[in-house]
Amino acid sequence: MNVCDGPQDLAIDCWFFPGKLRMATYYARIELHKAKWPDDYEKLHASLQKLGFTNCVPSSDGRTYRLPTAFYYASELGDDIQKVANAVRKCADDSGYENEVVVVKREGAYFFLNSECRVSPAQTQ
Repeated sequence: MNVCDGPQDLAIDCWFFPGKLRMATYYARIELHKAKWPDDYEKLHASLQKLGFTNCVPSSDGRTYRLPTAFYYASELGDDIQKVANAVRKCADDSGYENEVVVVKREGAYFFLNSECRVSPAQTQ
């Protein structure tokens, strides 16, 4: 299975608490060198969306906000950050551009963003 085909592969190495699957939330920042925004990022957006990443993030105020350019959010992925990071890197590599990738597993976050998303995170690219 191609790692960009879906999030199912990312849950394989999850570990269990009594009766519960441990899931995690991630942020990813991907820079495609010499790529033009937004056209050259469309394939990356589609691949990351299949993994469960979006460019919108839910807030404690009940609203959903758009993240800065080339910054992505995913929740309910497996707890293995290395596996998630490798999947994100594969999506970036599949874009055909030299790239840099940072993936952060969230234990908590606070943000100041201006643009509210008008659709649910699942509907964004």
